[in-house]
Amino acid sequence: MTTEAENRMKVLNHFSPIPLISTGQPSTLGTYKELAVFFGPKAEAFIDKKIAEATKGKDEEVIAEETQMLYLLANIGAETDD
Repeated sequence: MTTEAENRMKVLNHFSPIPLISTGQPSTLGTYKELAVFFGPKAEAFIDKKIAEATKGKDEEVIAEETQMLYLLANIGAETDD
């Protein structure tokens, strides 16, 4: 059984050329740049580097699952300089 939110996301994704994440934003490096601020400067620097390397810049589509990206950003943000 699907929830109402899951049904809405299916409809939104149907009309978007780029898949959407749970916030309703497109799954792009630019979106993850906005989210990276919550994980700290190292996570932001990681996304900035990916944006610089991407052919479409901040509009580059991210094909990884949202949970994987958030886990990655959280781990990068939690890294300490030992």
